[in-house]
Amino acid sequence: MVLSPIFALGIEIAFYLLFAISLYASSKRFGMQTTQLLLVGATIWTIIIENFIVLNGGYDYYAYSTGSFPGYMVWVGVVPLWIILGWFVMTTCSYILTDTLLPGRSPLTRSLMTALISLNIDLLLDPVAVATGLWRWTHPSVYIIGVPLTNLIGWFLIVFVFILGFETRIVPQIGKAGMNPNPHGYDWWKMLARFLRLFLILVPAVVIATFVVLVVLIPYSNLSGPFRNVFPAPYSWWS
Repeated sequence: MVLSPIFALGIEIAFYLLFAISLYASSKRFGMQTTQLLLVGATIWTIIIENFIVLNGGYDYYAYSTGSFPGYMVWVGVVPLWIILGWFVMTTCSYILTDTLLPGRSPLTRSLMTALISLNIDLLLDPVAVATGLWRWTHPSVYIIGVPLTNLIGWFLIVFVFILGFETRIVPQIGKAGMNPNPHGYDWWKMLARFLRLFLILVPAVVIATFVVLVVLIPYSNLSGPFRNVFPAPYSWWS
């Protein structure tokens, strides 16, 4: 079921507003410098992973597109901007809840909690998004309420790895002052460089792991094709 394009545009605008609210909440909780690191990291993280999966036929955001209507207003590659910012919204809000519930706990525990909270949000959001055409899954997998198990596993792992990297490599360098609303200054550019170097290691590993999960579940798919892939599936395995 694909609703009126007005619905898609309304959701896009609403997420821009949620992004502004989340950015403000994070800056109040962690300070603007730390929030900027989270934003830059999450944006790069999401752009790479989302575009990779879409370009390899896993899913797409073109249900609303027609010959005269491109769908969403702003795109980054083949992914709408609101999806990229929405990932920051969900992850950061989950991280704030974790920081409230588990202050001072180990990075592993905090990363697990953040990933679990994010997964629970996605369990509510994804079935509605699929039913209304905000995005559509286009690959064989074990589907639960219209959502592939691939996505649920991937969502948990991607959030977990991202937050664990931030907790182990960035937070210790920022120090206690940097995680307060009014932190003492620190070398933001050095922290950003440290984060980007971490991405050089983590992104390829996560992309490969995501692809492996996708391929492993293909033989057990409970949804038969043909799939409406905008981009060809790799090696024509399920196009």
